[in-house]
Amino acid sequence: MLRKLISISVFIALPAYAEGPDPAQDWRSADTPHFRINYLATQRPQAERAAIHAEEAYTRITRQLTWQPQDKTEMLLLDASDFSNGFSTPLPFNENVLLLSPPDDGQLLHNHNWLEGLITHEFTHAVHLDKVGMLGDLRSIFGRFELLFPNLIQPTWGLEGIATLNESHPELGQGRLRNAPFEAQMRIERERGFISLAELHADGRRLPASKQYLYGVYFYDFLNRKYGSDAAARYIQNYSNNIVPMVQSNPMPITGKALSELWEEFLVDLAEQVDARAAPLTATPRADGTPLLPAHYSISSISPVQDGVLAVVNAGLLGTKLLHLDAQGASQELTELRANAHIDTHTDGTILIAQPDIFNNYNLYYDLYTWTANTGMQRLTEGQRYRRAVWAGSSIAALKHEGGIPNLDLLEINSGHASKIKTLYAGTDGMEAIDVAANADGSRVAMILKKNGAWQVVEFETAHSSLRVLFDYDAPLQGLRYSSDGQQLEFIASQDSVQNLWRYRIGTDQLTRLSHTYTGVTLHSGVAKDDSVVLGVLAAGGTELRRLSPISPQSTLPVSNRTALLTTPPAPANTLLGTAQDYSALNSIYPRSWFPSAFSDRGLLAYGIISNGSDVMQWHNYSVNALWEFSQGEPIGSISYNYLNRHFFNVTRELWAKQWSGLNGQEKTTIYDRTTSAQWVSMQPWLHSERRIYIGIGAAQQSTDRVFVNNTSIRPQLERIAAIFAQYDSRESAWYATAYNRGTFARLLLESYRPFNTAYDGNVVRLDAQKLWPLGSSVLSAHWTEAHATGLTEPFQLGGAYNITSPFIAPALNQRALPLHGYVGNEWDLQGRNAHTLSVGWQMPLVDIDHHFMSPPVGINRLSSTVFFDAGSAWNQGTSAVPVYKGMGIEFNAETKLFYRLPLPLSIGMAHGFDLNSGNQLYFKLGQTF
Repeated sequence: MLRKLISISVFIALPAYAEGPDPAQDWRSADTPHFRINYLATQRPQAERAAIHAEEAYTRITRQLTWQPQDKTEMLLLDASDFSNGFSTPLPFNENVLLLSPPDDGQLLHNHNWLEGLITHEFTHAVHLDKVGMLGDLRSIFGRFELLFPNLIQPTWGLEGIATLNESHPELGQGRLRNAPFEAQMRIERERGFISLAELHADGRRLPASKQYLYGVYFYDFLNRKYGSDAAARYIQNYSNNIVPMVQSNPMPITGKALSELWEEFLVDLAEQVDARAAPLTATPRADGTPLLPAHYSISSISPVQDGVLAVVNAGLLGTKLLHLDAQGASQELTELRANAHIDTHTDGTILIAQPDIFNNYNLYYDLYTWTANTGMQRLTEGQRYRRAVWAGSSIAALKHEGGIPNLDLLEINSGHASKIKTLYAGTDGMEAIDVAANADGSRVAMILKKNGAWQVVEFETAHSSLRVLFDYDAPLQGLRYSSDGQQLEFIASQDSVQNLWRYRIGTDQLTRLSHTYTGVTLHSGVAKDDSVVLGVLAAGGTELRRLSPISPQSTLPVSNRTALLTTPPAPANTLLGTAQDYSALNSIYPRSWFPSAFSDRGLLAYGIISNGSDVMQWHNYSVNALWEFSQGEPIGSISYNYLNRHFFNVTRELWAKQWSGLNGQEKTTIYDRTTSAQWVSMQPWLHSERRIYIGIGAAQQSTDRVFVNNTSIRPQLERIAAIFAQYDSRESAWYATAYNRGTFARLLLESYRPFNTAYDGNVVRLDAQKLWPLGSSVLSAHWTEAHATGLTEPFQLGGAYNITSPFIAPALNQRALPLHGYVGNEWDLQGRNAHTLSVGWQMPLVDIDHHFMSPPVGINRLSSTVFFDAGSAWNQGTSAVPVYKGMGIEFNAETKLFYRLPLPLSIGMAHGFDLNSGNQLYFKLGQTF
């Protein structure tokens, strides 16, 4: 089933995908006038608050876009991740999925309440994608069929831009339009040259990863400023009337210009806007140090040590590394970490690490670890969700969110495990906690709190848990640290849409700015005793580290330190959210669309419909293609069902003409084959960030009848097989990688015909293994298949060029074709009940073209090539003197796209078989072999 997802956040290099909503939990559903909200029974307060924000957003956004969805929008509150995100889909129904964990850094950290801003963004997607003009009559007939959603088929910036604009109120510091991270990125873009429209449409690997949001929101802001406050809405209205995607001509009725011309006008205006806002900034000399580490794709955390700093660095090509850097920038790799890890260093050198891992298959949670050179990595917690943690003497101050509600705990380590001593702060719904710091002896712990646009730094005396407010602020704060003497706090604050390093002396009413950057400071090590500090600073290539020494105060800012603790008032009686009911998939799983389907083959002619569906949780997914063949009066088609992404069922019935009379469309079938296939696979996963393990069982059946029309003679052929398998997968990719570029895949599959009474009675044991070795930006891969049979089994056939590894988790049963480049795939010498093959390939990126045309809407990102060598054998009995057949060649791969976001990888290759007089084989296919 095609399910389009539009996400609020930028690309995050998550370690692996968890499975989503846990069916073992107690899920509820309740209605508002325009939404059905699905939530955990323990999170009714969050659901009630979501109901208020959702109905407020409904009124505002439906009026703005002049469109009201016909049915209620499904809203799922999900607390299965410690990352801040959300996504929307119009298929098979309008759905907003909202992750409750609020952000603690980055571009999503602004003055909006997290849940309110998220709902605004995602519901904008729901209305925008649902909106339809001239295709509306067809949708009333065929339902929610993919091609009847004109706004799905457009550049990503067109979707993300309007949603980001709606979340934004720059005058209040809400949303990403002109917030500090986006302004920093735009200054960087201005300096290196704005992206072209064709490259933006291609959405390649050029940073920033959030470029669709960045350019999209500034473009819609430009439209409203230059062509009227409703110009963005009129632009969307016009596009919604499309029957085919008319991107280039869409702005003509609003602006009198085609998009390519309008985009140039936009870039001129953008340059003027960026330069004007940057002028006061660049009038003062830059004070953010000298380069220590060049820009990398991601640097998520730094921590001071006596002889330099430690940094969590991801170059975008391999995994995340913990590096040690001295004052001159010389680096040493200490260990591997997971993406988005945070670190803190004890005075004895022990490194405290908070990093994510998959927990109980369904959740992606942060946990705590320690690392030393002697002991290596030691896990302290399991599924405890501590996203930020620092040493507090020999204890640990750790911050987490559950259901979006913050808690600050004090932990102790006993026998290699961390356990809670006490809770220093228990938040309430609507409060957000951003960061935590502790002084050297752990007697005091500081924390950043946020409520809507109000920010506050508070301090606890850990001995008796007393709390005092240190100061209030009105813009994002992050990166909290105590100074080396414990009398000051150092942190990153946003002022005038620029993030810099600031200092606060405890007990005073003044902040002091310590840096002056032209982009944005995202990290800092804390000021060392030698009056130096290492800063993480946004740059064209990601984030760079710079060493600032000596430090000179740049400016001061008065703050209030005589205010009360931020709190959330008791929730008002909420009449918007109705009575809770147990979650039922029946509320959403019914089909929402159908479309005609047809089949013909030399006298055979069938007509029918296709449809699909799923429930809100995506626990149940199905697709149906049901047809009736009229000349023979036979039902054909297929039905597939997937439950929990663990249980897979598929049934297919096909007719294929084998003999016919007549020509040129007047054929009449005289003999045909009727094939019925069924497959079932069930499996149990054990998911972790570095590896995914599955064991499973399954069965398959295929029967083929040769039917002689007007004759009773039928020759049946029946195959049935049972299977058990085990699978291990540690393959990983990265932002700049072409595909998987490291790791191991292995699957052991045992298939048996023996339980069934068919023509075959044997067993087959098959091992498929793949190993990937990164070599700079290229990848060396080796794929080995070994298959051995006992008894009578269907033979393997070697030859052909197709994908070596299946894109699906579950294996295809009774599959007897093995690739061997350079051979057609019908050679008798390459057929046997036993087989082994080896394929070695060296894949190299050639060029990133990153260009997408508007007419036709076709694009291409990367071109790469693979040089390969294959060898294989097939035999029936014995293993001695089995000939090995060899081939080699080259394959070119193109990352092509249709309609801006639909991947369509294409490959063309030339293979030479050295044996059996095979010669050269030219092939062209969808997908990538290696």
